[in-house]
Amino acid sequence: MRPFPAKATQWNLLLLILFITAINYLDRSAVSFAILPLEKAFSINNQDFGFIASAFGIGYLMMCFFSGILVDRFGPFKVWAICAFLWSLSTFLMSQAQGFWSLFLLRLVLGFAEAVHFPALLSAITHWLAPHWRARCIAIGLLGVPIASLIGAPFLSYLIEAFSWQIMFIVLGILGFIWVFFWSLFFWKQIKPFDIPPHPDKKKQLSYRQMLSSRIFLGNCLNFFIFGYSVFFALMWLPGYIEQTFQVNILKTGGLLIFPWASSTFFILLGGWVSDALWRKTRSLRIARIWTIGVGMILSGLSFFAIKFSDTLEYDILYLSLGLGFAFFANAPMYSLNADLFKENTGKAQGVMTGFFALAGIFAPALTGWLVTSTGNFDAAIFLIAILSLLSSVVIFCLQRIPEEQKSGTS
Repeated sequence: MRPFPAKATQWNLLLLILFITAINYLDRSAVSFAILPLEKAFSINNQDFGFIASAFGIGYLMMCFFSGILVDRFGPFKVWAICAFLWSLSTFLMSQAQGFWSLFLLRLVLGFAEAVHFPALLSAITHWLAPHWRARCIAIGLLGVPIASLIGAPFLSYLIEAFSWQIMFIVLGILGFIWVFFWSLFFWKQIKPFDIPPHPDKKKQLSYRQMLSSRIFLGNCLNFFIFGYSVFFALMWLPGYIEQTFQVNILKTGGLLIFPWASSTFFILLGGWVSDALWRKTRSLRIARIWTIGVGMILSGLSFFAIKFSDTLEYDILYLSLGLGFAFFANAPMYSLNADLFKENTGKAQGVMTGFFALAGIFAPALTGWLVTSTGNFDAAIFLIAILSLLSSVVIFCLQRIPEEQKSGTS
């Protein structure tokens, strides 16, 4: 077995991954907190905003397949640092936007650069951290997603309310630049001796055709699309949903959004710990990964469906918190399953799966904007999330099978 960094170094690496994941999601979701100021400043409506939000997904999709190849070819360090700098610059420049098209193009560049993030994350954890706590490491790394909104909701709301939406984008850009500096410093001092070779063994490389012939992998990609649909709805439309449905101001909205993201923070860690515990006990990827994903998605769908029967802000927040939380319960096992099945091709596998996430980033904001504009409320948009989540659980439990020879992938 190849050597891994000392435990303290592994924890420091996880903290850096957690921080950049939080910054990554703050950057991609920040525009949602500025819906009303942007609509007022540039005379755009909900449908226009939906297209601006979806531009991120278009850029993401354009790059995601290449991102995995780049990560596997050059390793996560260089590719991650360059792209983090690029998406931070894009975020910074949003403060200078002049209208619909400048916002659209900057969101496009943001998505293009951020497509590298999760293939790099999975590759770094797979190759630099010990495999016996893989799902837990992934859960900690991904913890930045709900933390970004848990802290970001009140923080970004405050920046807009106290200063301006322009200042918000400037602050976020600077945070990204700071991370790039510390990531580079940490890598050269502590991780360089354990870096993966820049030229992977070609004999162990799989083609896209080989990957896509796996029903397990295709099912995981579909699940990731549906998970992404829920996440992009939450990132792009939860502030607008609360503001427009219950006539709540932006500052109070930021406070209320603490609850769904606090729930997600708890459940993403729980999902990673449960998945690893089941793996240690059963040595079955089907039980440890797939069943964990399935339980999370079916409970998520039922929670979103319950919103249809709610007529108060308090119950809506409760069901939204459970729906998003249970979706995040399934998140770490989804990543872990890719690493288990394609250890030498983690970047490429995650790049493909990220493509499905990118599609969700295109469809969720735009389709939600169209549904809200067409119907005058969010009922149809939320009902669609419930149906998709329940469909995901059907795919997991009925269509996927893991052959015996693939059950030792994490050993």
